[in-house]
Amino acid sequence: MLNLTQNNFEQEVINSDKIVVVKYTATWCTPCKALNPIFKELYKEINNVKFAEIDIDMEEKLAQKYMVRAVPCIIIFKDGKEVNRIIGYQNKEYLKKEILKNM
Repeated sequence: MLNLTQNNFEQEVINSDKIVVVKYTATWCTPCKALNPIFKELYKEINNVKFAEIDIDMEEKLAQKYMVRAVPCIIIFKDGKEVNRIIGYQNKEYLKKEILKNM
């Protein structure tokens, strides 16, 4: 799983030839912590998709650029463009369905 920063976001997300699932998170966010094991399971189960996360406190500009107003927030990118946004804690089945429908 990738940790994204201003330095690698364009290369890893915008220029990626794969779908990229980006979780915007914060260390103080309880729902984010609850989502961590689900996100890791999906990372292991779904092939040909990149999974990455951004700490909004460390990368405020990336959070602002993509108008992330609440965490957790998952943005799915395809061909460098946002194709889906999921806000708040969601169960594994829902997240998996949302990721797969964008493949």
